[in-house]
Order: sequence, then C-alpha cells, then structure tokens
Amino acid sequence: MRDLDRIVIGTAALGLPYGLSRYGGAPRLISEDDAALIITTALARGIRRFDTAPAYGAAEARLGQVLGTDGIVWTKVGRAEVPTAHHTEGLLNEVEHSRRRLCRRWIDVLQWHNWTPGIAKFPWFRDVWKRLRSDEHIRALGASTYGPADAAAAVDSGMFDIVQVEWNLLNQKVVRTIKARARRTNVTIAARSVFLQGALTGDGRPLPSVPGLAAAVERVRITAARCGLSVLHLALRAALDMSGVTYVLVGVDHPGQIDVIASICAAPPLTPEQWNAVDELDLGGDPAADPRTWPRQAVSMT
Repeated sequence: MRDLDRIVIGTAALGLPYGLSRYGGAPRLISEDDAALIITTALARGIRRFDTAPAYGAAEARLGQVLGTDGIVWTKVGRAEVPTAHHTEGLLNEVEHSRRRLCRRWIDVLQWHNWTPGIAKFPWFRDVWKRLRSDEHIRALGASTYGPADAAAAVDSGMFDIVQVEWNLLNQKVVRTIKARARRTNVTIAARSVFLQGALTGDGRPLPSVPGLAAAVERVRITAARCGLSVLHLALRAALDMSGVTYVLVGVDHPGQIDVIASICAAPPLTPEQWNAVDELDLGGDPAADPRTWPRQAVSMT
C-alpha cells in the first residue's frame, strides 16, 4: 500500500474550532471555502480517506457536500457517555442521519466514538453492534480509544475491524502495547493525534501552559533539526514508519498542509539512527502529551 493510501484526513477542524490555533488564543472555525479546498486538494494529491463524526459540528455536512460519492469515509456513532438501552433506536437513526449528511449509500468504516470496555457490558450495545455488523450500508466497524488498556480491550473484543489510537513523537506507548495482539487478532491499527493538536506541526503555534510540554516540544525541534528534517516531517514520517500502524490520521486546518503531507509520503523512511532519536522523545505516558489535560480554553476537544 502506498503511503498516500494510508493517510486519513481528520476533519474535526473542518466543522468546529479545534486544536491549537496558529493565531494564538482560542481555536477558530475555518471557512467553508477553505474546508472545501482541503478536501479537493487531498483528492487531487491522491489522498482519498477522511475521518469524521457527528460530534465534529458541520464536518460531516461539509464533507458530504464536496466529496459526494468520491473517496472513502470513516465516521462515528455514540460517545464516551453511555446511553441507556432505550437509545438503541436513536443510535441506529444517528447512523442514518450521518449517511444522509455525507450523501452516501454506505459508510466505509463506522466507529464507536471514545469506546471503553465498560460499554461492551451492556446488552443493548451488543445488540446494536450486531445489527450494525449485518447492515449492508456499513463496510467495516471500528472504535476510537484512549490509553493502552482500552485499546487492548478493543483489540481483544472481537467487535472491531479497526481500532483508532493516539500516537505521536511524545506518546508512543499505546501502539507498542497493542501491536502484537492486533496482529494476532487481525485488527487494523489507525494512529491519530500525530501532530498533537498542532503542537508538533513546527509552525510556531502558541502552546498551552502545561508543565513539561514546551520543553518536550523544544526537544522535538532540536531532534528534527539534527535529523535534517522539519518537525512536521519527523512527526508524520515516524507515524508512517511505526511498526504495526496501517493508517495515519492527520488533522488539517489549512489547504497548504496537503502538499506538505503528500511530499512527506513520497520521502524515504527514517534511518535507524533517526529512529533511535525518535525513541528518545517518548514521554512514557506523561500527561503533558495528553491534550485532555490541557486548559479547555486553549484547545477544543471532541
């Protein structure tokens, strides 16, 4: 599979204020024109996969209007908050609403949004997931998770074809924990948060006041320079080269980023020496690399 075919464009920033603002202050919603240009530029460069969700504001509708029947779409259902059994029909209706907003006959990958093993204990969940598995309009089922324990439970559950986990230069633990068991169970791993909400894009975005974050990002900058690469190049190339990872989700908030991503996909893999440097950047689970611990005014989360 070509690296371009492994890229999945994350669309949270296409539908709501999301990530670290390149301008400082609170994140801003990008314009409808820029959102459309991101989608069309990605298609023109050979990037065909897009990850979205009802929770991403206008993202599904914006994606559907521009993409039509082209491309490959991953979307989501549910949330971390566990609904009661009487919401089963509501969840099925949510999937249908997504399909209509996306203007598509089918959904290529339907994921449970922020899945935890506690959700699997509910009979209504097992019932609705079984019904979705047999739905002719859904081609594969997945889960997005946080942390190694939930990711491992998702991989072992037998319920998912794809498990989406966090991975970046500062937070490498989850993939290392689950990749062997994912291989055994034939579950595909998709890595997200590669640019850590924009902190690892190298474009000088102001960072939130989180102990240890600025120093860690500075270490990444120094390491990238020693490797002869930009921060963004090192962040994305390392994710693409990470053993066990099939798909890499990249959040995009500006059309110009697409050409950079395409050029990195065409670049050679990291050398063993560069990989040794990447290994040394991992913070080993430090909360500084988890945006859920960041001040809410600095970054919008979904």
